[in-house]
Amino acid sequence: ASFGSHMTSIYVCKILDEDEWNRSTISDEWSTAQGTAGGCFNFPSWRTNPQWCLQLAEPSHAHFVLLQPDARVRHTAADARHTIGMYIMRGHDKFLRRVLVDSDEIAGDEVVDSTDFVLRREVSCNTLDEEGEQPLAPGMPYIIMPSSFKPNMDGPYRLVIYTHGKPTKLERVPPLRHAAVNGRWVRASAGGPPG
Repeated sequence: ASFGSHMTSIYVCKILDEDEWNRSTISDEWSTAQGTAGGCFNFPSWRTNPQWCLQLAEPSHAHFVLLQPDARVRHTAADARHTIGMYIMRGHDKFLRRVLVDSDEIAGDEVVDSTDFVLRREVSCNTLDEEGEQPLAPGMPYIIMPSSFKPNMDGPYRLVIYTHGKPTKLERVPPLRHAAVNGRWVRASAGGPPG
């Protein structure tokens, strides 16, 4: 009998040497109520997703794994299985939260790596799978943004990061804030455009 007539999936596991790789784990959630379920780059609300800043002391390749609870094992009523993915982006020393990525940058230099968005329990990406791919630079902030494909998909997730050496920084980037000022134009302040 052929393999295809009896099996639907095959899994290949990569074992990482614990003496060579440091493991960092983050447990968090996407929450519509908290404004952190923004969806992927296809939606303007992606900017509200949780974003995590990673910095390293030395050059290092990295493995990034995003997991959600197994839909076959119900942990709570809120657990659900979503189409998930993630982006690894270059950060900025002063403004860590990424908000201005456009479609050209998705395939450009600003996005270091990303996953496809798939309906699976786990997705992963790394800095080792393409020929000539450079390790993450020391001191450079990298922003990790896990997300569901569609906005407003609530649920817990876990992010696991493997690097050579312990990160010097691994913390959540403060949320996007909205500020508005109420007022109205009056004679003294309604000057109009120049010229």
